[in-house]
Amino acid sequence: DQAPDKVDYPLARIKDNPNIFRINLDKLAETIEHDYYDIQKAIVKRVLPNKLVIEVLRRHPVVQIEIPQAGKTTSQDYYVSVNREGYFLTDNGPDRFRNLPVVTGTGVTIKDVEIGKRSPNANLSYVLDFLDQFDKSGYFSDYKITRIEVSYPKNIVFYLNGRLEVKIGNRRIKERLENLAVVLKRMNMEKSGNYYVDLRFKDFVFGKK
Repeated sequence: DQAPDKVDYPLARIKDNPNIFRINLDKLAETIEHDYYDIQKAIVKRVLPNKLVIEVLRRHPVVQIEIPQAGKTTSQDYYVSVNREGYFLTDNGPDRFRNLPVVTGTGVTIKDVEIGKRSPNANLSYVLDFLDQFDKSGYFSDYKITRIEVSYPKNIVFYLNGRLEVKIGNRRIKERLENLAVVLKRMNMEKSGNYYVDLRFKDFVFGKK
């Protein structure tokens, strides 16, 4: 969980410099949440004699969606960051965000992207649910997901540390992550770039590409 940020807000900043006791704190909090797309929750408190303290819980990006740009002389992919709840946060154009997993195959187009709004895309929802289970599993603190492919939701594929390809599907995720943890204990990650793990079957497969 993210700790809230605290911001001191002198009354002098507010138009007409109102009496501190006449300010509707809940309404001001709603206005802040509406006006700033990266703020998930705001709480406003009075601090006498003439100051407000605003606590805000910000939305933080967890992945970046790769959006193919077809039909141009030079085809470029487009990158948009998304938080854990599926809100579009930042449009980075053709430049990738540093240190964010790349998600491909969602079917999201540029026309679908509205910064500050939540995406209804089902493929993206599959990805975010999977990431939540991956993070909560507690097995992978030494590993980082660098890419997720979700063109076929029943066949989600991701890459660890930019090397090992893992096919996990979209069912029994908890059990399959436990199997992956066993595999990782037995292998040298530095030499894993030519290998894949397929966890979709009862007897999971470890093989060479």
